[in-house]
Amino acid sequence: MSADDHDTGENQRAGIQSVEVAAAILDAMTRAGAPQQLKNIAAATAMPPGKVHRYLVSLVRSGLAVQDARGDYAIGPRAIALGLAGLRTLSPVKLAPEFLRRLRDDTGETSVLMLWSENGPVVVDIEESAQPIFMNIRPGSALPVERSAAGRAFAAHLPAATAVNLNGRRASLADIFGGGLEQMTSQVRSDGYASVRGVLLQGIAAMAAPVFDHRGGIVATLAFLAREQDVEGERAGHKAAALTKIAGEFSARIGFTGA
Repeated sequence: MSADDHDTGENQRAGIQSVEVAAAILDAMTRAGAPQQLKNIAAATAMPPGKVHRYLVSLVRSGLAVQDARGDYAIGPRAIALGLAGLRTLSPVKLAPEFLRRLRDDTGETSVLMLWSENGPVVVDIEESAQPIFMNIRPGSALPVERSAAGRAFAAHLPAATAVNLNGRRASLADIFGGGLEQMTSQVRSDGYASVRGVLLQGIAAMAAPVFDHRGGIVATLAFLAREQDVEGERAGHKAAALTKIAGEFSARIGFTGA
């Protein structure tokens, strides 16, 4: 083997190792679920802080990580885009635009598709309505499990032991909801949807219905956001009926038979 061949082999191994190290750092930040100090990332990856810092500098430059005003690090927009690109290979995501548009048109409200992640429900796609509502929810946003309609809809159809990242710690759905999990689950399953009013966003109500796959497992939630005054009385009933009908048809499209 020539010296050049030896150098090439060493460079290839070093290059692969660098990718693995960067991936470990990104994974640690993802699992944390919130911006982290350098020392915490180093501890989570069992790497020296100096080494982690060098990688974070490159990750920030490439948009795979971001550093906030306090100096903490979090997953960056480029990493989120890569994650969403992977999510879009799933059939529910490919079919989502059709059902989101139908939900928006039938309710007159902004419709949202969410998938489950280690950090809880994450927004994948949105169809905005002409209704003037303020919201800071965008694709890639992770919503709190207990305080969002989507989180409650997922929790009602996932095992109670399902773990979620909460500010750097892991908690089960049973821990998050405590003694209220059983009652909440019963209500959501009976209604066919979960709802919140003014909890996540002031003055905004949300309803979310589950989307099931051919195995009968929840794979997504279909939801709409509305002004609280627009989901009063009969209007609330009509919009809830439209939501559950469209979510049911969405489920049927991906193989759910209701059995």
